[in-house]
Amino acid sequence: MKLAMVSTFEFSDDVVGIMIDSNVNKKLLDEIHKIIEEKFDREKPMNLFVEIREGVDIPVNIILKDLLFKLKNAARFKKIAVVTCSGIFQKAMKAKDLLMEAEVEVFTHKDRIVAMNWIAE
Repeated sequence: MKLAMVSTFEFSDDVVGIMIDSNVNKKLLDEIHKIIEEKFDREKPMNLFVEIREGVDIPVNIILKDLLFKLKNAARFKKIAVVTCSGIFQKAMKAKDLLMEAEVEVFTHKDRIVAMNWIAE
């Protein structure tokens, strides 16, 4: 599925993948959250793989809105893997790891395969 500059894929029943190719604004973040919410119908917590392409800008207010969404739905996630080069987003993901029961790991683009293996375990 492709929305704006977001592609989704599933590598298994438990793993939902999202690739973000463009700058993220409120509208795009709402679309991403809608995709994730559609997967919440499953009976067990899901694993989420998010890859943010190099050069994509995500403003701090959008990062905070995403953090609130993940915290509100924390029980629905088992693992979250984020592939990004954004320093501020990496720091936000580390904060999520402290605030959520789900395991949260941040990977660089060169470790993308490691991230995919980790989320699929």
